Order: sequence, then C-alpha cells, then structure tokens
Amino acid sequence: MEVPVPNDAFDRFVVEQFPFPIARAYALALRAEESASSRFVNLVVAYVQAVRIPALLLVSEYLANNRRVPRLASALRNLR
Repeated sequence: MEVPVPNDAFDRFVVEQFPFPIARAYALALRAEESASSRFVNLVVAYVQAVRIPALLLVSEYLANNRRVPRLASALRNLR
C-alpha cells in the first residue's frame, strides 16, 4: 500500500520527520480513499504512538538512572 506525500506543510512534516509508527499511522489517516472510520482509527493510532514513544523513552531514562522515586517506582511496577 503506497502512501502519497501530503500537500499540506504540516502533514508533510509529520510524515517525513516523525518516527515511523507515528508517521505511518498519520499518513494512512490522510488517505482519501480510506473510509472515514478507518481514517479516524489511524489518527487515534498516531496519537497513541505520539504519546507512547516519548513515555517509553522517559521510563527508560528513569530506569537507567540510579536515583529512585518511590511513588514513581510503585506506579511503574503496576504497568503492563
């Protein structure tokens, strides 16, 4: 499935510069040939990835650091 390059400057920036999981879902949300529900689902996936990727980086940085915050450590233990 080929994803066309968007015309809008912001859309093009997202598709070309953002990490692949975000860019791919966003590009699929822009496809006019997709149904509205499919485009909406892809937009939600792009949003989830846009939140998830930085969160994973922050958790990784926290776990690599020797300084521990008890409340945060407790919250991270409960994540699945």
